[in-house]
Amino acid sequence: MIPEGRVYGQEPAAGTADAGGQSRRAALAALAFAATAVAIYGLFASGFGRVRPPDPAADPAVAAGQGPPASAPPARTPSPEPAAPPAPRLAVIADGFYLTYLPPGLKRTGGGTFGAGAGGWARYAPAGSGQSGRYIVARVERGPFAADWPRYRSHAAVLDGRATVLHGRPAVVGRDPRGGRTIAWLERRGTGVRVRAGESLRKELLAVAASVKARVGD
Repeated sequence: MIPEGRVYGQEPAAGTADAGGQSRRAALAALAFAATAVAIYGLFASGFGRVRPPDPAADPAVAAGQGPPASAPPARTPSPEPAAPPAPRLAVIADGFYLTYLPPGLKRTGGGTFGAGAGGWARYAPAGSGQSGRYIVARVERGPFAADWPRYRSHAAVLDGRATVLHGRPAVVGRDPRGGRTIAWLERRGTGVRVRAGESLRKELLAVAASVKARVGD
């Protein structure tokens, strides 16, 4: 019996060709799916993407069951208390006038009055010291010569006088004929004030003069 064969040069039937192509494509798809599944299984089996717990041997704090030690809070340095201002030092001159400032180490070593209602004076120097250039002398002068500033300015002996202002009033500052520096001003009508400082205290003259106060109601 002679088997059926294909005549050379004759194309296969359409149904036979399509069936063969579909079988090959199905086989290739199954093979690709199997390869993908094997690759995915290999990744998961190797532990890729898995979160690993910390190694206790690598961290002593974790191995001891404790967290990292907390940092100590910074030490708080107490702020110093502000120093209390020194209490004003009162030094009596005369007739209700006094000083609220004197250079350190000075005490009243002399003083007196010029007569009833005429004012008075006071001298301040180191007690028991022979330092002739370290002293303050304050004078309160009352009389007709202090009726106004021009008359008192002429009465107050100030050499090389320079005009200035003290307590809001005209004043003159310069050298005193008896030595040292002096400043004079008319405190009020009828009352003039002079302050003299020895050469070693000449820089304190204005501070002492500015501290002159009068008793309230005087």
